[in-house]
Amino acid sequence: MFNGYLKYCSNQVDRVDFICTEYHPRDYNTSIYHGYFKNGKSYKSDGTLVDYNILDTLNIPTPTDFTRVFAANTVYNGIVMTRCWNIDVQSYSDGTIATIIEARANDLETDHRFFYCRYNRTTWSYTYLGKAGTKLYSSEEDYTGWLPFILIILMLFIYPAHSIQEIAPQLEFTKYLKVLLQ
Repeated sequence: MFNGYLKYCSNQVDRVDFICTEYHPRDYNTSIYHGYFKNGKSYKSDGTLVDYNILDTLNIPTPTDFTRVFAANTVYNGIVMTRCWNIDVQSYSDGTIATIIEARANDLETDHRFFYCRYNRTTWSYTYLGKAGTKLYSSEEDYTGWLPFILIILMLFIYPAHSIQEIAPQLEFTKYLKVLLQ
């Protein structure tokens, strides 16, 4: 039985994209997967049909039936990334999907890393963003904080002559900025 964690976004018309894990990362060395729902069906990133009727109880897909975005045990700069966790997902009108995830470095609870993953309508790629630090509290080893706000603060320090309105379009996660700009 899978009990993965999901994050969703919608194009506000006819499609809901999601990223998910197989389980909670404290219990399992998780990867990140992407799929989407449209017209009562579920699909992999490339449009391959996974489930022709998401409302029935036949052939219920698991996270591993969808497109793997970032695999557990991916090696980045000689460091093994384990226990991936989804942070956010965003879709764009041109078909691009973007997500921010985190992973434990060498399976350490005290060393998490952020990655930006992007689907360009053909393949998924990832970019290392930086260290996410240690766990926030002992009962949840994989909660480290909220990266979009951290990125905003960093951008303002890096480009102090610019306003948040000028920086926001570069971040792509502008739905969070609406709260800050009110």
